Amino acid sequence: MTAGVPLHVLLAEDNSNDVEMFRVCLERARILNDFNVVSDGELALQYARGEGEYADREKYPRPGLIFLDLNLPKKTGIEVLKAIKDAPETEDIPVVILTISQEEDDILQSYQFGSHVYIHKPVDPVNLREVILGLPGVGLLLASGGPNTYD
Repeated sequence: MTAGVPLHVLLAEDNSNDVEMFRVCLERARILNDFNVVSDGELALQYARGEGEYADREKYPRPGLIFLDLNLPKKTGIEVLKAIKDAPETEDIPVVILTISQEEDDILQSYQFGSHVYIHKPVDPVNLREVILGLPGVGLLLASGGPNTYD
């Protein structure tokens, strides 16, 4: 990943309300990066690897950042995280866990298997922006003008 280059974001989330909240949160944080959504763990891995319907990287750019729910159908977020971090072609992609779980085991496993940050839902725009800005080599497209308000 090249520092300062705007990245493509992948959100792995099966709840449409949470997807909309994420979109609104990015908008309120004035983050303009493009993002795609997948609704299960198998699709998240296919997208990250550029396989199947996600092989066309012009249509489905390689993610530079993945937001991953733990409670996904088909493959859990932990399974997806392990697979991403175990593969040389995807191990460099920062993964942020975005979940309702506050279970200590989930938190410990997430960090053990290579997540960069663990965020409890719901996330607020200020927190989301700070998390992304704190990741090494991550480039954001930020809307210009006006004070830093998030309402």
